[in-house]
Amino acid sequence: MLNKLHAPKPKPVKEPKKKPSKQRVLVRWSDGHYEVVYRAGLNMLHVDKLWPVGTKQISVHQALIDILDRLCSDFIRRRDGFQCVLCGSREQPQNGHVLVRGKWGTRWDLLNQHCQCSSCNIRHGKAQQAHYYYNWFMGRWGMGAWEYLCEKAESRRDNKSWTVLELQDLLEHYEALYEKLQGMASYDNYELVMSGFYGEKAKERYK
Repeated sequence: MLNKLHAPKPKPVKEPKKKPSKQRVLVRWSDGHYEVVYRAGLNMLHVDKLWPVGTKQISVHQALIDILDRLCSDFIRRRDGFQCVLCGSREQPQNGHVLVRGKWGTRWDLLNQHCQCSSCNIRHGKAQQAHYYYNWFMGRWGMGAWEYLCEKAESRRDNKSWTVLELQDLLEHYEALYEKLQGMASYDNYELVMSGFYGEKAKERYK
């Protein structure tokens, strides 16, 4: 019989480390639209972004990204009069990015976004035809604006390079701009630019 004094000691059981819980937002379907039930104290007016069907929990970070995308799309189309800047069509207006959405440095830059019809937006997505949009942009805003966008586009590597606080500040700023735009009965292009609806860089074109 094994002597108790020489019996092997049982190895201590390591308790699994608890991962810090992420702040969550609860989204659910209600009365024909999606609503954010728990918003973690964030003041988010635009919560009608269509997430996948059903009740879903997503991080505050991802919720802000989704809502910013939706807000910018609504804002840009209204700012440009729901008219394609390339062909003038009002059919199926969309938010077209000069530099693709995957460039996180310019994803929500107001100068990087203009209203396009679905046909022009699809054509712009084809590499061999993207120059139509690029040429229009440089003719409209100048080479300085083009170089500004190209440099800014590489300033953020991915979505994680945006903090929740930065996204929240950007959302609040764009909500204020959107509210201001909705309150304008009429406006010309100069007024739109000087009101900041194309961002600060665009103002240099009129100075």
